[in-house]
Amino acid sequence: MQKDFKIHKVLSYWALRIVPSVILFQSLLYKFGDDAESVYIFTATGLGDDTRLLIAVFEFIAAFFLVYPPLSKEGARISLVITSFLLIVHLFIVGVDLPVEGGYSEGLQLFGMTLVAFLTSLLVFEQEVEGEKTYGGELSLK
Repeated sequence: MQKDFKIHKVLSYWALRIVPSVILFQSLLYKFGDDAESVYIFTATGLGDDTRLLIAVFEFIAAFFLVYPPLSKEGARISLVITSFLLIVHLFIVGVDLPVEGGYSEGLQLFGMTLVAFLTSLLVFEQEVEGEKTYGGELSLK
């Protein structure tokens, strides 16, 4: 029974770090690739291309830090700042449905992925602050 608990603890530890990392890495393709939705979001906020690329670099750093255990707390912090900014932009400035050429895009998908990345990063940060860390299958409890 105790062994099963350790396996679930290790799986949840890594799942919470891999999910936001994959979402952040995936969004890099849109930000670096001049995707219509990404360009629209940053021009609607008045930030422009330089800020879009700077945020993409910070997303890359956060995604790497999240899966590297000694730096996962800092990665979660960076991810929380970026995703909270993007959630605020989606909710109050550009909206969930994004107008692009030929109609509206699937903005709900972008909003949902940002929300999932925010929530999982929040869980990673909470887990790191609480001090429950699992390295290489070992479990260290308070």
